[in-house]
Amino acid sequence: MHAIRGTVKDGRLDLAVPHEWPDGTEVLVQPVERGERGDCFGIREDDWPDTPEAVAEWLQWYDSLEPLIFTDEERAAWETARREQKDSSRRRSTSAPKSCGESRNEALFAGQRHHGRLH
Repeated sequence: MHAIRGTVKDGRLDLAVPHEWPDGTEVLVQPVERGERGDCFGIREDDWPDTPEAVAEWLQWYDSLEPLIFTDEERAAWETARREQKDSSRRRSTSAPKSCGESRNEALFAGQRHHGRLH
């Protein structure tokens, strides 16, 4: 049997149990530490093997990668997508409501700015 994942919701454990697990199967439940849930990319720094053999294996894999070469059309599409994403992010950040702290700080420093500096 393999491990399964679930979540706690409203004080109850929500699990999707495989059909092959018969009633009465004993399980062990414990919280998963952040970073172990698969919500991060790759592995933790501490988990990287750092033996000479592991480093050599990684370097061999890295050297086997093909270079990323765009056609003119692919490069243009990629640059357009980047620009659109950047513009979208910029619009979201400028349209986001200010937090209470930001408004309060602006009020504190109102009238104290001269040529971009506080006096």
